[in-house]
Amino acid sequence: RAALAWDDVGQALTLARRAWRTERGRPLAAWALGWASWWSGDPGAAAIALEEALEGPQLVEVCALAVLARIHLQNGDLDVADEHVVAAERLIAERGLEDLPELGMVSTARGAVVAAAGSSAAAVAPLERGIRLRRLWGHPLETADALAVAAPVIAQERGRRAAGALLAEARRLVATCPDPGVVPDRLAAATRAALP
Repeated sequence: RAALAWDDVGQALTLARRAWRTERGRPLAAWALGWASWWSGDPGAAAIALEEALEGPQLVEVCALAVLARIHLQNGDLDVADEHVVAAERLIAERGLEDLPELGMVSTARGAVVAAAGSSAAAVAPLERGIRLRRLWGHPLETADALAVAAPVIAQERGRRAAGALLAEARRLVATCPDPGVVPDRLAAATRAALP
């Protein structure tokens, strides 16, 4: 439950900490703790846990790389972020996991890295793929995140109306969550960037 906390970041963090203390093989608990820490706005704690999660099962490793890429991007380290996304994409290709909805965060991370490198036009395709996969998964926080990351790029490439529709969808998803963590803050920042 901690690893897949659907809509309640506070509960995810509580359960992840409990799992961290009790699990013998800790990579899955590390993923849960890193994931919840990321959504709660503590990227430092998230990065520490996610590094340990890299020793986990295939999906855990790929997801951990994607979130680590976002953390490095947030810290302004574009090269390391790109390395993490490349590693995640390589694992996806090697294991034939290209259309797995749970891995839509990798496409979102790729789009975010490309946009940060200054190529918003090239970022559109991976960002849209991230939205599509994360919508298929149906996870409200993940989908809202994909929409928020894409909105500023879509505003630049396709106009404010298209970006506004993405942001409105993200707000509706966030409103359904008992505890969306820092997603509302990220959404507000994306709104300021997309619709100044």
